[in-house]
Amino acid sequence: MNWRSFPLNMLLAAVVLGTGPVSISAAVPRTRERHAAVQPQRYPVPLNDVRITGGPFLHAQEMDRRWLDAMDPDRYLSGFRSEAGLESKAPRYGGWESAGCSGHGFGHFLSAAAMMYAATGDRALLDKINYSIDGLAECQEKEGTGLAGRVRTQPRALRRAGAGRYPLAGIRSQRRLGAVLHPA
Repeated sequence: MNWRSFPLNMLLAAVVLGTGPVSISAAVPRTRERHAAVQPQRYPVPLNDVRITGGPFLHAQEMDRRWLDAMDPDRYLSGFRSEAGLESKAPRYGGWESAGCSGHGFGHFLSAAAMMYAATGDRALLDKINYSIDGLAECQEKEGTGLAGRVRTQPRALRRAGAGRYPLAGIRSQRRLGAVLHPA
């Protein structure tokens, strides 16, 4: 099928969105001429090299920072601590954190906090990140497996993964990583 046979609105949607029945390369006619390599005009810049100084972007950043400040690492660490046999310092958050997907939101929180620290230099966020990492290390040490678990079925799942009977590749990868970091 020729790229010219597509309706213009479908072609534009496919090119702009990168989806649809054609790709950008299919929409661009090919020529035999060779062109010099195009040099990039934009480069990624580390977050710590840029500071937002005003406008709606600063407002959005400040709202995100306030949300991160309101998060309590002890509530995220609660599942890890209880699984490691340590006393929890705060109740778990609701939603995923208390419904079998514990730790998932914690990972998002830590990523967001790290990026916000890089973007703002907020030392309170750095302290919260370090506290969180220290809490995970405490659970990992108490657990004795080289991992920090947050669900009751983790030991059984790891045994099944080691026997090749668990379909989740992530669990097998965790098992392999644990074996590499802490050989028996």
